[in-house]
Amino acid sequence: STGSTINASTSSAKNCTIGYHATGASTINAQESDASGASWEGFFAEKGSIINADRSLANDCREGFSARFNSIINADTSSAQRARNHGFLANETSTIQARNSVANQAMINGFLAARSSTINARGSNARSCNGNGFRAEEGSSLNANSGDATGSGNEGLDVFRGSFISAQNSIGSLRLPERLNQLTREGAIFR
Repeated sequence: STGSTINASTSSAKNCTIGYHATGASTINAQESDASGASWEGFFAEKGSIINADRSLANDCREGFSARFNSIINADTSSAQRARNHGFLANETSTIQARNSVANQAMINGFLAARSSTINARGSNARSCNGNGFRAEEGSSLNANSGDATGSGNEGLDVFRGSFISAQNSIGSLRLPERLNQLTREGAIFR
């Protein structure tokens, strides 16, 4: 219910519709947990909620870690490989902390920050994604410093509609490499 807290560290919610779902200003503590194989989201925080899921797994889900509507997910050193959509999605003013995490082989984007959201994916990998490895759109920001977005079907790193990516010491292709470190209407990628 609204404002509740669930402590579920080192637990498993594999092959569920949604592995861990926090809504209505609730909190789930699920560090070192496994939500792999979820048909929707492995870890889903919405409507002002928080999920603490450092060192957790959400492989082979539609979306591994999804924060929406002003929510927060802490998922440092976590894995969301082979996502059917996005490995890590922060949407509608949400935040995801996912340093040293892995989102390889996502069908769309490894890491997507959308609609005024923020993702810290410093030191993370988003290799061989069909879309972009790291993408920020609609006024969002993404820290991909020391990240790896090689082998993407589109660009490894991309911004859209006034967004920013910090990508010092990262590797991966860019849509307009001649505009690196320049502000455009789409935003900027700083490397």
